[in-house]
Amino acid sequence: MIRVFPNWIINVQDGRIMNRIFRDLEPVLQAHEKIRNELAELAATWDSRNPNLAAVLLKNLENLKLCLPFLILKEKYVKDFMASMIKYNEFSKVVKEFESKMLNNPAEYESTLFGAMTFQCPKRPISKEGISFADQLGMVHQNFLRYKLFITQYLSFLDASSVEEMALMKEVLEKLDVIVDDVNFQLDEPCQRVFCVEISSKMKKLNVDILKPDVKLIGHLKVKKQCKNKLAERELILFSDVIIVSHLNYSSIRQIDLLEMQIECEVGAEKGKWLFLNATENPTSIMFASESERNEWKKKIHKAQIDLRDQRYESRDKPSSPTMEQKQVHGQLL
Repeated sequence: MIRVFPNWIINVQDGRIMNRIFRDLEPVLQAHEKIRNELAELAATWDSRNPNLAAVLLKNLENLKLCLPFLILKEKYVKDFMASMIKYNEFSKVVKEFESKMLNNPAEYESTLFGAMTFQCPKRPISKEGISFADQLGMVHQNFLRYKLFITQYLSFLDASSVEEMALMKEVLEKLDVIVDDVNFQLDEPCQRVFCVEISSKMKKLNVDILKPDVKLIGHLKVKKQCKNKLAERELILFSDVIIVSHLNYSSIRQIDLLEMQIECEVGAEKGKWLFLNATENPTSIMFASESERNEWKKKIHKAQIDLRDQRYESRDKPSSPTMEQKQVHGQLL
């Protein structure tokens, strides 16, 4: 539907915002269209006894990363788009007409490929105006979730005898999770970098260098920790090699090597928000705002542990570079 919009704004002054939006959207649209067209070919000769959607998704997933340039600038694009709506009356009028006649008109979606399987506007609008063009831009990021829902539902329909397809689809799901994590990390990276710079001097006083090139900040948030007879607020900071539980003013920290601890969920209804960091030294329990937040962080920590273990394993197998002294000795021998 977004592809149709440029035809509506020919010779309409918009501050060139739509040129910028469509420039970054084009690779995204092409990636999704490629998947859609290949699925359409399969659908034409579909045989449920030999399901084979996984191969199409597996070979195309990497292309979903093409959304990153657009997502990085999305907030600015939406802001500039809304500013153009205010500044240019004719542009605003055309946009509203497009939203009414196309974007929020169910009849316009009936002839699309896959019909009801593709996005359709709700028959009962979520607001008086329906879905806006700016809202539609937000769906670029939401598509990751849609693919995940599609894959999960497809897996639930597969017969138990489709062992190979189920295995491939689980591989697709794992790969999609990695891509989503990578995209989300890169979207968060500028903020993460600012956070590291802000606290680096305080951490350095505690002999912790968080600006090392091989250290990556994965996330941080406020949690609660049991201190004697009361709960105290702490900041949980997860790096690619350690996890830090810090006072909010960073005057005191507890640093734990990721590979020297196990993460365990506390048992019991009242413990649903708690995570136990079972470290060799200084084990500690922390409480999150909700059980879902705890589970999300458990997943983050576990992934960081796996990545760190793999990284250290690979570096152990690599031949070490000769030191300057070794080079000098080697030169003398020659």
